[in-house]
Amino acid sequence: VLISGARDDIISGTYDHCLRAWNLETYKCDRIVNGQDCNNTNCILELEGNRIIVAGENVLSIISTTHFVAVQVIKKEEGIGIFSMIEIRDGNVLCGTKEGNVAIYDVNTNNMLVKETSHKDTISTLRNVNNSMFVSGSWDNSIKLWQY
Repeated sequence: VLISGARDDIISGTYDHCLRAWNLETYKCDRIVNGQDCNNTNCILELEGNRIIVAGENVLSIISTTHFVAVQVIKKEEGIGIFSMIEIRDGNVLCGTKEGNVAIYDVNTNNMLVKETSHKDTISTLRNVNNSMFVSGSWDNSIKLWQY
């Protein structure tokens, strides 16, 4: 679930392959994205420029909040289940996976830049510390500090 600052909506992703926008004034669903672009939504992150990124089972989808359609789809490496995301500098998205990996994707080129095995279980939390550091927290009861 994401509360969108761009449109004052609540955005929700579900296991029925849909992404829904709920109007905060009417409490009604007023927009839906269907299909593979939102396959088994694990997490949603708001990006600059009226875009959101949705992590599904095998794809990262960039959704326009203006038109509420997928404008870009990044195919992920097979077997990487993204559980948490944060935006870092230069259009890159940092992802924590169910497998305990940290992966950095460039949403401008559709490439995975880095993949590091860091934890023994799901990375449930990622937070920016400053412009060059972030912290990851895992279900294996560990936290790690990273520099990028």
